[in-house]
Amino acid sequence: MAVSSTQVQFDSLFGLFTYLAIVVSIIVFSLLIYFMIKYRDRPSSRQPDDTPILGRIPPSRGHARTVVLTVSLSTIILVALIIGSFGAIDNILSPPAPSQVCAGCSVLVTGHQFYWNFAYPNGHSDNLVLRVPLGNSIRLNVTSADVFHDFGIIGLDIKTDAIPGRTNVMWFTTYQQGNFTIQCFELCGTGHATMKGILNVVNETTFQQWYTHTRVTCAPISLAVNQTSQCTVSVSDSSPNGMGLTPKGNVTFSTPAPGYFNAPRCTLVPSSSTGSASCSVLYTPTAVGTGSAEIKAVYGGDPTQSDSSGSTAILVS
Repeated sequence: MAVSSTQVQFDSLFGLFTYLAIVVSIIVFSLLIYFMIKYRDRPSSRQPDDTPILGRIPPSRGHARTVVLTVSLSTIILVALIIGSFGAIDNILSPPAPSQVCAGCSVLVTGHQFYWNFAYPNGHSDNLVLRVPLGNSIRLNVTSADVFHDFGIIGLDIKTDAIPGRTNVMWFTTYQQGNFTIQCFELCGTGHATMKGILNVVNETTFQQWYTHTRVTCAPISLAVNQTSQCTVSVSDSSPNGMGLTPKGNVTFSTPAPGYFNAPRCTLVPSSSTGSASCSVLYTPTAVGTGSAEIKAVYGGDPTQSDSSGSTAILVS
């Protein structure tokens, strides 16, 4: 059973080439064996009338209908292969618009030495797992932050280049749940062999619960220059039915805005309410501006149950 629309496309194209090759081979070898038997050498055999003889120009032979038949059959075969090939290419290069896919089904994929980052429209970000819902069209916008990479998913028969400053769009529809290996297919440095990820295909209900299940907030969102404040991160499960996950692990703080945190990370502490946790660090801005504190919450264990969530703006005035 096919696992994606791209696999169906390439399997159909491969089948077309294979079946035509088998038909042509059967015809060619059947005629070859027939003529070998029919025109084999016998004691009563004589030289054909058009046998080349020194000093004599042999008469022309052949039939126009043979040429027409051969050219016609070759043209039919080539046209079938061309139509099949261009049909598959046109389908692969015609992704659905972002507005035509489900919430969370349009993902920005960025290659780094030596990992892939998957960023969702709601701010979720993950450096290992790309989660997608079963039976939906998935649109991936692939680029690179450093050198040339080649993003491919083993089993789905699809890949595209990841080039700095350029975004290549690839798409597919999932037909089967499970985990599939994401691999870089272009030598990009010493860690190329380890540049892998996981495509995690889950049913749509589970995906939407996961996609909406975390809310990350950082308070306060406004600070004064040279004023040290406690920045508290709260991670909560807001899905309708809950994912059964209690946030745990570390939250990492970083910001391009001038200033510093007293510690690079803090450990989530479960709160009294189910499915939520929080932790705090001290942040001291040193100049006016707007920064962005990157907050990553990890649930640990199975990598398909890990999560990184977005960025929260911190206004310094």
